[in-house]
Amino acid sequence: MIRAVDLRGIFHILGEIREMGYDPVLWRRHLLNRFLNMVGGVVGMLVEYPSSINPHRPGRLRINDSGIWSPSERQVFQDSLARFQEQGDYLSNPYADIHDSSEKMTVFSGMDLLGKRKYYNNPFVNELMMPVNLGDGLKCSAAHAQDVLELHVYRANDDRPFENRENEMAMVLLAEVSLMRQDMAGFEKVSAFDLSPRLQAVFRLILMGRSEREIARELGISAHTVHDHTKILFRKFRVRSRMELMAVYFNTKNHLDRLF
Repeated sequence: MIRAVDLRGIFHILGEIREMGYDPVLWRRHLLNRFLNMVGGVVGMLVEYPSSINPHRPGRLRINDSGIWSPSERQVFQDSLARFQEQGDYLSNPYADIHDSSEKMTVFSGMDLLGKRKYYNNPFVNELMMPVNLGDGLKCSAAHAQDVLELHVYRANDDRPFENRENEMAMVLLAEVSLMRQDMAGFEKVSAFDLSPRLQAVFRLILMGRSEREIARELGISAHTVHDHTKILFRKFRVRSRMELMAVYFNTKNHLDRLF
């Protein structure tokens, strides 16, 4: 059963990522790293996708990961995953059924679902997880509005399986993050259609690395006006510097593709 100290840790994480909400990559990585530390995981992934697509096939998945993978281990994992996707062979995936649940929140660990012997004899586990030294995996899924958010956490192959308490911790964390994302969606999914033509022009030139003087000269306006437009962009995207503004754009580019 989840403990009071676990809840305090979870809500501490939530407070931290709320403060980082202006950076869509930073808060996701921070969440993964902090939760991995809480439950003794070595690799974590946060997967996001529209509920209308099949996550078993290549599609509009947004994946952030954190852990001990070396470049060679990452390549082995990605190659194996691509092979499973191409073959459509997800029947052996012990986690596949989670997507078909009608529940808004689901959570389980692979060993708890199959039992230790069946888990380690599973082709998906043998071909995808064992080569990179991953053991039991905890998977939690939260559906909210039109999106699905999944948290995957894996322990090392020689570590103990996940327990119910850790499953409950994942459910609490993901439920709160799912709700929090709705508050942060305003600046994670800002559309270029919301910007005036002048703001779009200034934004485009900032992304091209132009200084305020260069932008002013190119647009035929004063440097002071460019500075004011830049401040408006900072407020709109809730960032504090040009670098943060560029980070938001390049991590949510599909929402701003009208700029180019």
